[in-house]
Amino acid sequence: MEMPRFDADAALTDVSKALDEAGCAIVENLVEDATIDALAADLEPAIDARWIGVDEFAGFKTKRVSGLMALSAAARDMALNPLALGAAEALLLPHCDAIQLHVTHTVAIGPGEKTQMIHRDDGIWYIPDPKPPLALHCMWAVTDFTAENGGTLMVPGSHLWPADREPEAGEIISTVMPRGSVAFYSGATLHGGGANNSNGPRIGALIGYLLGWLRQEENQYLTVPPDLARTFPEKLQRLIGYSLHGAHLGWIDHGDPHIMLEDEPNPAARAF
Repeated sequence: MEMPRFDADAALTDVSKALDEAGCAIVENLVEDATIDALAADLEPAIDARWIGVDEFAGFKTKRVSGLMALSAAARDMALNPLALGAAEALLLPHCDAIQLHVTHTVAIGPGEKTQMIHRDDGIWYIPDPKPPLALHCMWAVTDFTAENGGTLMVPGSHLWPADREPEAGEIISTVMPRGSVAFYSGATLHGGGANNSNGPRIGALIGYLLGWLRQEENQYLTVPPDLARTFPEKLQRLIGYSLHGAHLGWIDHGDPHIMLEDEPNPAARAF
């Protein structure tokens, strides 16, 4: 199966259909150079100061920086990108009342890094198959992604495979895309970081969305201090966790946790 590929003006319905069928899709040049430039500038000091991975899965020549919502205003804007957010809602809302942000981190694959083990991200939740879609990840290209520099490897269609089905070599595709593009993939889609045989790092920014009733992979409540969260748009505040799921999950004092960010809490926010 080929990797579905779209231009930045793609219709949400077309991208969603591709995700249903292939479990992954690329949208080229979805954000402008200025946004990626700002994100790269925000991330550079954190990446420079970060330690190298210490095992084969993390990568012995790869740096990973998390907490992007606290680190970068550009990353916050990207988390609210209408197409990315719309694709996440289309995939996940049939199975929950609201979605949430669950992981935000940078993967900087250094020269000489080997291919990461192909895996599914939804294995961290102990839910037996068959299960609904649990997460949608967005791998944003901060640098160009090429087959040579470690563009993320994807296995289109694998989100529909049985758990014991292994991909053949010809089924694994490198996500080649210019900076500012994004590769969407379901938590059930087989993927992994590619080997970097170039002379420079391959940098991607991962922003993932999750069913509202599942535990987030990254603890957004502790990653983003409340004083910083108060400066976010309300939509992003609710995505990182300042929101009820339904009437009963996540309340504070029997009310919507968003009251913790409000100067004058609205009594109508009380759920029961």
